[in-house]
Amino acid sequence: MSEPPAKSHRPVRNNRECAIYKGEELLADGTVDEVADQLGISRETVIFYGTNTYKNRIAKRGSEKSRELIWLDDDED
Repeated sequence: MSEPPAKSHRPVRNNRECAIYKGEELLADGTVDEVADQLGISRETVIFYGTNTYKNRIAKRGSEKSRELIWLDDDED
């Protein structure tokens, strides 16, 4: 039997507000689930856009057109 995927050490609340930009253009904003629905991507992808791993990847790429997630209720980070 395979084990279930590991849970994140910092779960993201469903009601946490965020916005996703591509360059200067706002693509979507709302809760994680709302943004996922607006963009047609998974909830996990939205959350991944806010990780340090993703931020490091786009920094190395040097692209100004990469998607960037901004937490709007940034009281924890």
